[in-house]
Amino acid sequence: MDLLSFLVNVSKDILSNVSSDDKSTRVEIEFSPQVNQKYGGDISNATLYLNEEQKVAKIIFVGNDLSSLRNKINQTKNFESIPCHQELYEMYYLPQRLSYDCLNKDSSNNHDRIRMSDESKELIQNIALNLQNHPHYLACEIKLNRRSLANDTYEIDIYKFGKQINKFIFYPAINYSGKIGSLAIYGSFLNEYLYAIRSAGSIFGIKIESITRDAGFEDYLDIYLDY
Repeated sequence: MDLLSFLVNVSKDILSNVSSDDKSTRVEIEFSPQVNQKYGGDISNATLYLNEEQKVAKIIFVGNDLSSLRNKINQTKNFESIPCHQELYEMYYLPQRLSYDCLNKDSSNNHDRIRMSDESKELIQNIALNLQNHPHYLACEIKLNRRSLANDTYEIDIYKFGKQINKFIFYPAINYSGKIGSLAIYGSFLNEYLYAIRSAGSIFGIKIESITRDAGFEDYLDIYLDY
């Protein structure tokens, strides 16, 4: 389905705001409270990823409770007339993320699921090692975990005196490139991270496409990468 058809068919009362990036490859949707009355749970926003033909290729939902939405989409195989063929990943850490492939109708095998490449995994390992050796974190414990085998997401947890102060979650790019597509930062010093990353235009030496501070069950930084 192309973007225009979606905007024509979508229930207007569930939308609060719709905006797109300069490249017209990503559309951000902010939902009104009516979306929760229609689908249940707690849904805050969604991102539509468009291909060169302006068709919706992927959709990612964000919210604090996406279980009801997930059940309805998996039953009907669509969201507001957008085909949702394959669930790519679901995250239970708040805010939850739920993603669907909207083009590849026959993509059901594991090799069709989004994955981190070996280079991306090595990059995340190096990030964890560099954090451990950074003077700011010498008194901290750094833990790297594979958050989900099915979803191929990773997290770096930072503890100081036994208390967790930050969590970095790395998500694979949904274009099957094997790259790190985005990451989220939770915990302390979010304003400081926000200012530093915006000023540098990068994080961990990787160029960013965008960074926003969002509110879920707890505030977090939502960062999309461009490399």
